[in-house]
Amino acid sequence: MSVLQVKRRSSTKPAHLRRNGLLPMALVDRSHATTLIQATEADLQSAMAGADGLGRLDLEIEGEKGQRKVIVRQVDKDFMRQQILHVTLAEVTESDVVKMDIRVVSVGVPEDLETMDLQLSHPTDHVTLRGKMSAMPEVLEVDVSQLHVGHHVSAGDLQLPPGIELLSSADATLFSLTQVKEQVLEPEAAPAEPVEIGAEEKEEGG
Repeated sequence: MSVLQVKRRSSTKPAHLRRNGLLPMALVDRSHATTLIQATEADLQSAMAGADGLGRLDLEIEGEKGQRKVIVRQVDKDFMRQQILHVTLAEVTESDVVKMDIRVVSVGVPEDLETMDLQLSHPTDHVTLRGKMSAMPEVLEVDVSQLHVGHHVSAGDLQLPPGIELLSSADATLFSLTQVKEQVLEPEAAPAEPVEIGAEEKEEGG
């Protein structure tokens, strides 16, 4: 697991930190106390790239012994400038009850998918779960090999680990197999023959 090294920060205005290449951050510990910290955006991005499947990082605060396990709780952005303004981290342990968005992926291939003109749709690619961090799955796999045309797999069909609760709608469609409709092209209309305006008058006038 990647390690994010940070320093404690004073009440310096966040805008001043950003001008100096630092990202203002906050750590919410298990007692709900908040510690102001800072790091470079590059260090944060590097640590997040090496996070585990549940998005956990190891956090080291300068001058503090040991590491803390944290997850990114909130990222505030200026979307116009595509700039991260502030990041909030939350300390977690294996026994904490958390609410997380978990990816849903397919396993297998429907039998008729390649021999018939079918389409496998995946309208919902994650679900929200709640439960202990120790029991939280990193990803949910759905076997779609036996999925038939016109049928679908809903969030309520998921097999969840004991103690994990589904917070998303049970009716949310995860996968569906449908017949691809052929597009019928209308024949192009024949171009109309050009009509010369005033031709009759010209003939009559001789």
